[in-house]
Amino acid sequence: MPKCTAETIEFGRLGRRVIEANFSGGAISSDGGLLLLRQVDRYVGLSQAVAEALHDPCDPERIFTPCAI
Repeated sequence: MPKCTAETIEFGRLGRRVIEANFSGGAISSDGGLLLLRQVDRYVGLSQAVAEALHDPCDPERIFTPCAI
């Protein structure tokens, strides 16, 4: 398989920290990206803003909601 990506991609700085993606991890899970995305979404609040902007006609008393993790 051809190697089409660089070893490291820099996204810039956040204060004194350099934000970068490093692809030299070998055989690792790709689920880590979801954890990062979740944290970014919590920080930015995009999902919460969309949920507040959309009207839901369902009766909340009739909706089962599992315990939050």
